[in-house]
Amino acid sequence: PACSCWAPACKKAAAQVELAPWGNLTGIRTDGQLLAFGTSLRVVKADGRVTETGKERQRPKYTREGNQQLVTTRLDSLDFVETVQDAGPNQARVQVQLTARGNMPNSSGVYFSVLLPAATYPDSTTVEVWDARGAVLTKGTLGSLTLPSTPASSIRLVAPTRQLTISFGEPMPVLLKQETGKDGPHYQFLLPLLTGSVQQGQTAQKTFTIQTTGSIDRAPIRLTLNPGAARPRLCWFRGQFSPAKPQKRPTGNQLRAAKHARGLGPGRDALAVVAAQPGSRPHGCRLARSVAPARARVDGDGAEAQ
Repeated sequence: PACSCWAPACKKAAAQVELAPWGNLTGIRTDGQLLAFGTSLRVVKADGRVTETGKERQRPKYTREGNQQLVTTRLDSLDFVETVQDAGPNQARVQVQLTARGNMPNSSGVYFSVLLPAATYPDSTTVEVWDARGAVLTKGTLGSLTLPSTPASSIRLVAPTRQLTISFGEPMPVLLKQETGKDGPHYQFLLPLLTGSVQQGQTAQKTFTIQTTGSIDRAPIRLTLNPGAARPRLCWFRGQFSPAKPQKRPTGNQLRAAKHARGLGPGRDALAVVAAQPGSRPHGCRLARSVAPARARVDGDGAEAQ
């Protein structure tokens, strides 16, 4: 994906964090392969309702400063600034800052959420929760894990083909939930940014480091081109391309558009011209406007833009 859309680092690198412009990480790309996981920012109300960052849900602003990617967004009465950058081989560092613009008495917590794709991290995935000294607080599987009541400093997951480590800038309690999304049930770690009700002017800042490794599919691909296969004809107008869709016959409007375009003089607006195949209805290019002259030819092969 391009930097302007999904915003991985543009420079050539062995590993690149991928961040959606609304603030959710989609994984870390290693040697061209995406080692997928998901993140989001979420607000949980006392009645259990959840508001979280997602595509076309907020009005975020994405910017890049050097090797840092910044997303500014809002959830409820909270303003967020999320800063993401590559932190080393297969690592991403995420800093979340928030400021409350108003009171939120019905809030039960604000979280940085890490989603584990079910296809990669099944119930049998091993989980270790560590404290700040590197001692294991608890160990189990996603399907049977009992989380400690004491604050943790990192989580390590070992799945059949992936390993994922989430480290916190400061010790914090950890929540684990199983939720159902569009791809079915999955597990999700909730790491608190704020807990309880929120007061106007309240601020918080947390930092997380995510590292993932796993097996890379290096098998060669086989691409076969068949030059003898039928292909739709392309119609062209001022740099726009559109494949022709075979249909039955040209319409009067299409033929009139072609004749009109043929008679246009310099400096006048031109309509896109249809391209036809013998015995089929021409497929119209997307209409375009231009001050450049345009002309067309309608013959037994259809209409052709020049």
